[in-house]
Amino acid sequence: MDGKLGSPHAGLEGYDSKRRSVWCVSVCYCVKNEIIEDMDGKLGSPHAGLEGYDSKRRASALTKEHQERVRVLQNQNRFLNEEVRRLAKLRGQEHGKMRLQDSKVRSLEADIEVWKLEYISLIQSSIRFTGTDTIDDAELYLFGGDRHKDRILELLCEARKINPSLPTYEYLASGEVHVDCYGFKHHFEDDGLLLHYLCQELSQHFLSQANTFEKHQKNWLLYLKQHSKHLLAPRKELKALVRAGIPDPHRKQMWRAFVMAKVEDIVLEKGPHYYRTLCNSVPDSPTAARYKKQISLDLMRTMPSNVKFSTAGSKGIMDLQDVLLAFCIHNSSIGYCQGMNFLVAMALLFMDAQDAFWTLVAVTERYHSPAYFDHNLLGAQADQSVLHDLMSEKLPDLARHLDAIDIEISTVTLNWFLAIFFDAVPFQVSPCVQL
Repeated sequence: MDGKLGSPHAGLEGYDSKRRSVWCVSVCYCVKNEIIEDMDGKLGSPHAGLEGYDSKRRASALTKEHQERVRVLQNQNRFLNEEVRRLAKLRGQEHGKMRLQDSKVRSLEADIEVWKLEYISLIQSSIRFTGTDTIDDAELYLFGGDRHKDRILELLCEARKINPSLPTYEYLASGEVHVDCYGFKHHFEDDGLLLHYLCQELSQHFLSQANTFEKHQKNWLLYLKQHSKHLLAPRKELKALVRAGIPDPHRKQMWRAFVMAKVEDIVLEKGPHYYRTLCNSVPDSPTAARYKKQISLDLMRTMPSNVKFSTAGSKGIMDLQDVLLAFCIHNSSIGYCQGMNFLVAMALLFMDAQDAFWTLVAVTERYHSPAYFDHNLLGAQADQSVLHDLMSEKLPDLARHLDAIDIEISTVTLNWFLAIFFDAVPFQVSPCVQL
């Protein structure tokens, strides 16, 4: 073991353990000092060459060096923070410019849609009636050759990318029948009338894409959500929505609410199965027998171009007959008069037969005076007198012209009032459809 340790006492007699221990401690201490001095030199001590080691002075020097480095880093950090703030400000300004540009782009796009609608409306206004006032005798005059026709077809192609249900010119020009969303069939042999119909479809499409239309839809959804239990409570807000039009998905719900609000007392008195009871009593009712022939004649004349009423055995025709005959029994003093078939058929496009029956009851007994639909049509005739007076006041030139050619205004407008303008204006803007 002494040989392995390299003892300086090798060769001496005996072995003094105490002296050897003291020697080992001395050697370790010397080695420790050498290691400390070596590490101190590697750390770049400012005290190199000086005798001894002053730890306080070294700590002070290191502290000053660290403070200097911290100061430099703080300056760098302040500079970087200033750069970050400057870049953030620039980025915010750019975002503001982008938002402004996006707003301008949306505004320009909206203007383009309005111009498209105005252009289509201008094309529609080019239709002329050569003989009578029926659409079969109408012609569309387009100046400039095929330029406008080509433009209409381009707009139609663009619109079909958004709404593929729109008909194509080629499809209708080939003699095919197009059925619109309400069930009306459209077939054209005249190219001008075909283009006029396509313009009408494009007008509805552009209106549906307008920001005002989307906002109106959202307002209806919000209203129905907030007032689901009392649909007719906030009348001022509801009136504004209805005047702008009831969207198709909500029409059945809203029509039923308006109708039931008018006939609620009758429904409570007669019971929930009153309509079905009337239908069951039709075969044995003399009142129904009195009006059945006239009703049967008017059934196929009501909406012959609609798929629900185009054949004698269709459900629409059967429901229409049931409702009209049931009403004759319900109110025998009024019975049936022309115009009622249009009211009921319109209701059946969106409602079931029972709700259509109550709609007819509400219109004839609550929305109008009791004499409006009687045999003498006194109420409707009174409205014609009011209309004539309004025309003389607001449109004196037209009133004088009609008087000069001896045309009584009621011969034209009486049926408009009885059917609530159902067949007097385009279907989409008909008061029946709106409310």
